[in-house]
Amino acid sequence: MALVTRVIDGDTIDVAGLGRVRLLGIDAPELGGPFERPAPFAVEAREEMQALVLHRWARFECDGERDDAYGRRLAYVILETGEFVNARIVRDGLARVSARRRLQRWDELRRAEEEAQRRRSGMWGDRPRVPPESYRLRRRG
Repeated sequence: MALVTRVIDGDTIDVAGLGRVRLLGIDAPELGGPFERPAPFAVEAREEMQALVLHRWARFECDGERDDAYGRRLAYVILETGEFVNARIVRDGLARVSARRRLQRWDELRRAEEEAQRRRSGMWGDRPRVPPESYRLRRRG
């Protein structure tokens, strides 16, 4: 068990004694850099992650490769209550399942995504927010 000390975004956190941890098997919308607008649902994903894990104890389980190309620990995050955070964020429609290989918890993550789609939660909603025209990249011609 380790303490979550900071939430970076909807799928990345800082953990005491472990450093930066990227939630395995999911991809939340990007907040963007200082001169970019956040992608739709990026702010909501970060806020939910903060509410779920910030200043709480959690268990971190690896599945295959331990670190990603950026030196972040890749892990499933399980709260002291037993809640599987990776699936919770997906189930609430604030991230999608994303993996380069088959994961041990793949089926559980896919079920969470299917539930979000069925319930039309978050990014799967009836009227998902579309980025404003100024957000989209324009092709110069």
